[in-house]
Amino acid sequence: MATDPVRRLEPVVRLAPAKVNLSLAVLGTRPDGFHDLHSVMVPIDVADRLSLAVAPPGGGDTLHVTGFDPGPVADNLVLRAIAAARRAAMPEWGRPEPPPPLAARLEKRIPVAAGLAGGSSDAAAAVDAALEAWGVTLGPEVRLQLASELGSDVPFFVRGGCQWARGRGEVLTPAAAPRLAAVLLRPAPGLSTPRVYAA
Repeated sequence: MATDPVRRLEPVVRLAPAKVNLSLAVLGTRPDGFHDLHSVMVPIDVADRLSLAVAPPGGGDTLHVTGFDPGPVADNLVLRAIAAARRAAMPEWGRPEPPPPLAARLEKRIPVAAGLAGGSSDAAAAVDAALEAWGVTLGPEVRLQLASELGSDVPFFVRGGCQWARGRGEVLTPAAAPRLAAVLLRPAPGLSTPRVYAA
């Protein structure tokens, strides 16, 4: 059974790094509507900051966002990730009631619609932070499966480091990480990932 999260006094804080694709080959559309790709992905130093605190019982999960505007809060992957983590945590939670609601604060430092996967990184950070806030441990394969259900880039952030990504991005193999300096330029307006792949 998980420890009592109500006794946690401090919020759980995670940095959610951006990533860049050092290479990207889009190979074609899959039967599920996604695209097969080959890519080498690396995390970079630009990162969002996510903090989660156990909220009073009887309410729902909440999210407050500052910095870059990621769009409507109801559509944010952080809330979806917390809900998915709660479902996955139930077998280990060991109680009839679900894990308590969480109050999330996201400092959005990664530009939106820039191909840097900030939303996916936030989702991976939210799963990890939620599980810690509830005192629940899940195995690495369960976490990767959960991440894959949240989005194609989310498993990369669960795994971490430099990865060669295949499939729709969820099949990962560690790769040697080059030491690079880079200047990132974000064109205005931003480009939606689904629209880019659709084109």
